[in-house]
Amino acid sequence: MNVRQIPLGRTSLRVCEMVFGGAPIGGLYAPVPDDQAAATLEAAWAAGIRAFDTAPHYGAGLSEQRIGRFLAGRPREEFVLSTKIGRRLVPATGDVEGAAGFYGTPRLARVRDYSRDGALAALEASLLRHPAVTAVVVGARTVTEVTENVSYLAATVPAELFGELAAERLTPDDGLMPAHGRQAPD
Repeated sequence: MNVRQIPLGRTSLRVCEMVFGGAPIGGLYAPVPDDQAAATLEAAWAAGIRAFDTAPHYGAGLSEQRIGRFLAGRPREEFVLSTKIGRRLVPATGDVEGAAGFYGTPRLARVRDYSRDGALAALEASLLRHPAVTAVVVGARTVTEVTENVSYLAATVPAELFGELAAERLTPDDGLMPAHGRQAPD
């Protein structure tokens, strides 16, 4: 199957029209065995999908680990990987099963941190969960519960932070591309 490539916003990157969303293989709503996650990623690749979206939030890093392992053996120029900053993972002090709707995850808790240092720490940790992957599109998302009826408001990291990150770590030479924009609430 050949999936059409389109420009990613105003960047020089081109991505396929279909993007693999990594939340389900991070255990969203139910645990997912490693072999099933690997088979799902393999099926997406065979179908021509070459854009993969993940986040530390998706299974407390489990989605990032699985996608990172899968992409590690693939030609770098053939895919685009996106992740997000704004949530650091720390050792959990209590039960994590079902936290934020994810099951079968590592014993880690999510801490929202959009500070400059927090964003850099989250990025570095994400890169460690993506072995042998040298380029990612980095975005940010936060969701705020605004009513008792679970309505959500999506917000983004201020553009100034992306300017700082771009100057410090997110450069084309590093293979990292900052992205800024609204994303669907989680």
